Amino acid sequence: DKRVGLVKKIQTKTFAATVTTNFATLPTVTGNILTTATTETTLNADKGLLQTATPQYISVSGFLADNPDTKVGDLRLLNATEFGSITWLSLDNQSLKTAKRSLLTVSTKQQNTNMFWTSTTSVNNNWGNAPTLQAPITVSLRLNMTADSIFLIALDPTGKLKSQIKILPTTPQYFDVLINQSQDKTLWYAIQTSRAGTTNLNDPSVKTGFFEVFPNPIERGHLQCRYELTTESPVKIDVYNALGQLMLSQNEGTQVTGSHTATLLVSTLAEGSYFAVLKTGGIQRTVVFVVKK
Repeated sequence: DKRVGLVKKIQTKTFAATVTTNFATLPTVTGNILTTATTETTLNADKGLLQTATPQYISVSGFLADNPDTKVGDLRLLNATEFGSITWLSLDNQSLKTAKRSLLTVSTKQQNTNMFWTSTTSVNNNWGNAPTLQAPITVSLRLNMTADSIFLIALDPTGKLKSQIKILPTTPQYFDVLINQSQDKTLWYAIQTSRAGTTNLNDPSVKTGFFEVFPNPIERGHLQCRYELTTESPVKIDVYNALGQLMLSQNEGTQVTGSHTATLLVSTLAEGSYFAVLKTGGIQRTVVFVVKK
């Protein structure tokens, strides 16, 4: 039971034992949920999650892949591929929902270069050397932020910009963010918001361009993608599965300002949830759709 290590101390007694550990003798874990007096931090041993939610800081660590659709304050973990840790910190003394600048950090398994394991539990003195390496993880998040759009900025270890994308809301004030470290090669993502202050996202006259797909859910055949461009731009539509793997990609070429429709053949997709990502000249908009068989 993976939860034992969350509520019990596990200590290695010797590396020279004549018999292996009998894991059947370990104590059972039943219904262990521990919460601090402030109610801000909770250890859920049943799910294997440690989470903290305050107005300016949110974190969730543990068996992320086993716990899709986990809400922690204004952050919702939609999916993940690994055990890992996610932190979200306001950088301007405002709540995360209203912060103009914040920092998202995503990490998972780490080890030094040339670290050598003599078994599954020990490296002895083979600690390796710099730099420390991290396995990539893919996570999809939904952030609740008061903004018209956000910039997701991948940072290098010195805090310099590696790349950035503009993300528009899936629904007003909710932004679906896909982190794919196999592509991004970083642990750190700055988030910068953009808002006019009086913009009503439900007013078609002030929208920055919409993106929708139908039918949703879809059972078979073709998925219709309808979108609007506010400027002439090259258009690409990518479809990712819940693990962040690219399943379909379709280039629509450069298109003029106005409304457009594209068709995606999704018959080859297995049952499940997917992200359709509209990419238009550095701006990205995401819609979640479901395939049913």
